[in-house]
Amino acid sequence: MDSIIQVNKDGKLPEGLRLAGRDVPAAEGTQVPLYLFRLPDGSDMEMVAVPAGDFVMGADDSDAPDWEKPRHNHPMEHSYWIGRNDVTRGQFKTFCAAIGRAEPEKAYFDGKLGEDRDCHPVVMVSWDDAQAYCAWAGLVLPSEAEWEKAARGADGRKYPWGIDWDPTKANYLDASCPGDKIMMGNGKTLDEHMAQFGGRDLDHNDGFPYTSPVGSFPTGVSPYGTLDMAGNVFNWCEDWWDETGFPRTAQGDFSPPQGGSWRVDRGSSWGNPGRLACRTSMRYGYAPSDRNEHLGFRVLLRP
Repeated sequence: MDSIIQVNKDGKLPEGLRLAGRDVPAAEGTQVPLYLFRLPDGSDMEMVAVPAGDFVMGADDSDAPDWEKPRHNHPMEHSYWIGRNDVTRGQFKTFCAAIGRAEPEKAYFDGKLGEDRDCHPVVMVSWDDAQAYCAWAGLVLPSEAEWEKAARGADGRKYPWGIDWDPTKANYLDASCPGDKIMMGNGKTLDEHMAQFGGRDLDHNDGFPYTSPVGSFPTGVSPYGTLDMAGNVFNWCEDWWDETGFPRTAQGDFSPPQGGSWRVDRGSSWGNPGRLACRTSMRYGYAPSDRNEHLGFRVLLRP
């Protein structure tokens, strides 16, 4: 796919970025080039390219909340590179050690993860924590629009892999998760809280009660080669949250909100019902200081 190999205006890749010399799978059995970005500690961040061009953003489905509506064409004037995976716990620990920063608080389920826990996405990180990592790495958080295009491609598909729900392609709230025992801050169990959104899928077991190592669901890959854009953990985005922003962008005002109380998070998590929450248009927000077991991030590089 030569058309997806992006360069900057000088015809060169940005500093620190190089082609890996191999392709990786994308949706519908296609292949895309893999890029590597050199981090300050000498390790590499796997990245994939997203080309410039308009794409379909938002949703008009009956199951979509008002803040995802309307479905509209959104311009993307620049190409960019986005993390193929969420930032892992191991990568974040390396950053903390490098600058003398305390590691995030461990999730309550940390002791139940396997020895590969450093390959799981980092959680319990605030928007400010994610920003600090990006500043150290020489990268940024994706804008909401950049995240959504990377997740769904240009054709407005409902899930990263296509238009139909498939429980084998994501880590979501299913029989493997002890949702009847996890207590929420509102005094309800996770199952009770999520019942209004479709509830726990007791007919499927993905094998991961909580988070899963990044890339554990390769068939859920997006058109541009990003993994885990549905399920596992939410991703912090750069933008301020604007619940009524999509009607404005549908009318041609694509300027990001200039302030607010919450920052956008996109995607979904291991504790969310799959059919509803794993949609590529799913959007929500948290206070920038919030940290929880469902929220992580991925990185982005602009030309």
